[in-house]
Amino acid sequence: MSDSRDEQVPSTPELCMQTVEDYALDKFSKVEAVRAIFSTFYESAQYENTPQNELNATIRTYITMFDQHNASQHISAHHGARYTRASFDSEHKEEDLTGKAATRRPRDKSPIEQGSSKK
Repeated sequence: MSDSRDEQVPSTPELCMQTVEDYALDKFSKVEAVRAIFSTFYESAQYENTPQNELNATIRTYITMFDQHNASQHISAHHGARYTRASFDSEHKEEDLTGKAATRRPRDKSPIEQGSSKK
């Protein structure tokens, strides 16, 4: 049986990356994710003597990851909307062409075709 002391506690960066992954999976809002990052660093003994400017720069890195995720979602949504709109437009153009072709009167035989049946 495994002793709980043998289990390794995730490092601060591992916990922060888990927060980034959870944010990407929409498990919580950006505000909640940022608060989790701050809490993780401020509760970490590993970073308690880190100068504030270094801590801020590190935290800013994770916030940038949230922003990059948001930007990629925005781009994907924009491309998806363009693709959907283009598909919709092309389907309607095909319908228009089909509709016009279906309402056309069949052409009468030309005088040449009519004359060729005579001998």
